[in-house]
Amino acid sequence: MLKYLINPGTKDYNLAVSRQKQAKWVGIFFFAVVVGLLVGLLVLFSGCVKSGSKFKTNSDGLTYGESPGFSKSSSGEIPDLIATEATNGERGYVYWTELKELILPSDPEENDRRNSEHAARNSLQFVSFIAESLGVEIEIDDVSALQAYDVAKTLYRLPYLKGPQPSEEEARDLLALYLSLDTSTLPEGEELIVLLDDIFNRISEENMVEIPVYLEDGKTQIGVYRAGG
Repeated sequence: MLKYLINPGTKDYNLAVSRQKQAKWVGIFFFAVVVGLLVGLLVLFSGCVKSGSKFKTNSDGLTYGESPGFSKSSSGEIPDLIATEATNGERGYVYWTELKELILPSDPEENDRRNSEHAARNSLQFVSFIAESLGVEIEIDDVSALQAYDVAKTLYRLPYLKGPQPSEEEARDLLALYLSLDTSTLPEGEELIVLLDDIFNRISEENMVEIPVYLEDGKTQIGVYRAGG
């Protein structure tokens, strides 16, 4: 373009050539800066985040981070190490594989078996704890214990249940029936709810399972996390 618009050797030609060279080097300089920044960002994040993942990655390739909600359907969004707080107040991570087997067994039959075991165990604990709290002896079979436990859970949640439900008095009478107790043996109203709340908390505490809590390396244990077993 220059040789057709400006005569070589003239002052204007030399100035145009000089400006063209300056523009060329300025362009190269800014291109190098941009490339340098991109390379720096890649280096910064390549060791921290897996491609397509919102989680950081440790030296062993395990992802770690927060997981506010998890289920089988959202397993792709769950890191290998889930952030939590240990019983000693330390912040760390638990392995998703350990937590998943505790709350979401992969085998449906295993899940059903575990649920049945939990219900049977919890119902027997319920009968034992309520007998201890009331200062009475209760001798009933396993089926009655399950029925009493189910009625107690319904009674405890009555204010929050939707649809047709028994009245508090009906549920209390039914609970006494399954426990083979006189209805007058059971407290009424808020006193009964407080009693059930205490018993359910004791059952939950009895069935807690401890899971190791680690630093992000997944090796250094710093405490334990307690989850319902």
